[in-house]
Amino acid sequence: MKTQPISRRALAASLALAPVAGLPAIASSRERDPIITACAELQKLRRAEKLAGDKLGADLELYESLLPEQTHISITGGPDYYTLEEFDGSYYAEVLHKADWLRKKREELVEIDAAGKSAERRSGFREAEEAWGAAFDRVRDLEDKILVMVPSSPAGAAALLRLSRVVIEDDRCDAFELALAAIDR
Repeated sequence: MKTQPISRRALAASLALAPVAGLPAIASSRERDPIITACAELQKLRRAEKLAGDKLGADLELYESLLPEQTHISITGGPDYYTLEEFDGSYYAEVLHKADWLRKKREELVEIDAAGKSAERRSGFREAEEAWGAAFDRVRDLEDKILVMVPSSPAGAAALLRLSRVVIEDDRCDAFELALAAIDR
């Protein structure tokens, strides 16, 4: 008899269904499944994450439009410098007092650095980046909490399976590990 190979995804899907097999016994529960409630909250958090991501995209475009054309200085035989901190920590900063051309290069970098910081402030890019990061973390944290919940209704089990599929498809979790966690519950 020849056996067919089974993919990890198919195995994970079948293993994830194992806890659902006992659901008819709990189908009469009158309480709302906590997974359903958590998934409703997750949808709100995902909308907030999308809005934060859209704002980040718009602020990033504004930031890039405000940046000066020249973004760095080049020193022949040396590296390119994009920030004043990079330059001031280099060998060239130590010999700055000996060469006028080097002082002029540093002054160029001071102007570039100031323009970059001004663009950052005016665009609100960094604040938008932090807001999106926080929204992203809230979504992932709630997903993690939901994935370890035990369903108390068929609807809760279905919602858990839908979330599991999304997480697996986005490669945010190993399918096999997720299935093993479901069996442990």
